[in-house]
Amino acid sequence: MGNNKSSREIEIILPVTVVDHDAKVAENPWAFQPYPDRPLRDKLETILLIPLIPFVLIYFEIACLGNACK
Repeated sequence: MGNNKSSREIEIILPVTVVDHDAKVAENPWAFQPYPDRPLRDKLETILLIPLIPFVLIYFEIACLGNACK
């Protein structure tokens, strides 16, 4: 890898809001919506996917016979 020293200027806008002390401020003023916490759904997906692990391992063992995966 060579020394590729390139630089460029880009314009960045950071919105700043000044509020009174102890004022309520929105926690997420950015334009995207974060994924909500879904601990029950995540646990359920994990429980349902665990039994598939042996089948995936067996599949890759069969698919890699004869050193085809190297």
